[in-house]
Amino acid sequence: MFAVLTEIRTEWAKYTDHMDGMEKNFATLERKFRDLTGARTRQLDKKFDKIDTILDGNESDADAEILFPQLPG
Repeated sequence: MFAVLTEIRTEWAKYTDHMDGMEKNFATLERKFRDLTGARTRQLDKKFDKIDTILDGNESDADAEILFPQLPG
């Protein structure tokens, strides 16, 4: 019986070590996802704000040309 308990404890330790590692991986993945989506969202929001400003007529023609270049032809 003692041998079986020792094997169970050994397997339990392996299991909890793997679960702890997975928890850390999930936490890292979540943090990286938030960093990525937060940064991209902020950058895109700035671009949309710039477009809104231009469309509202509150920006110079030079700025409009940068965002909306004239196509040839």
